[in-house]
Amino acid sequence: MPEYKRSWLADECTMHYDHVHVWEASNGPLPQGCVVHHVNGDKHDNRLCNLKCLTYSEHVRTHRGWVEENGEWVGKPCGGCGNVRPLGDFTPRGVQLDSLCRPCRASWAREYRNRRKEEGRPVDACRGPRPQVVIVCEECGGTKTVDRSGRLPRFCGQGCRTTANWRAWRERNGKTITPQALKWRAQHGKV
Repeated sequence: MPEYKRSWLADECTMHYDHVHVWEASNGPLPQGCVVHHVNGDKHDNRLCNLKCLTYSEHVRTHRGWVEENGEWVGKPCGGCGNVRPLGDFTPRGVQLDSLCRPCRASWAREYRNRRKEEGRPVDACRGPRPQVVIVCEECGGTKTVDRSGRLPRFCGQGCRTTANWRAWRERNGKTITPQALKWRAQHGKV
């Protein structure tokens, strides 16, 4: 990969890329977050007609083979089959598009499932039944059946958790429950 041409600018006492210097001499300072792109791909062709200012993300997309028409991105190459396909053929993954087109992703998923079956491992651990466990609530003593995925809850619900947290706060801060509050709690089953 050839290097970009650089020159020493005596008045600024710095090295400067020639293509950036040519573009800035004609258009003014390069905007923040932008780069100068060689349209024909020749890094040594620094004619102004061959230079274009792009944002960093546009520059990355251009070099990754994305297709732009009338100022809009309309297609990109698939990481599986290599064909340039419309953007609608790719599934969104967070803020990015999947690297595989939908047909390639479906093919990959089939191969993955078959490989897991051959190895004797669960085909899709996320969709299988999760093991269940019965917990005993620390506040009321009641039981509740929950999925055994991650940390097990200590309480049967939000009400018991709130009551326990309130009691712990009062104990930590030296607050006592009044006799009237104790009587009301006993009448309403909130021991």
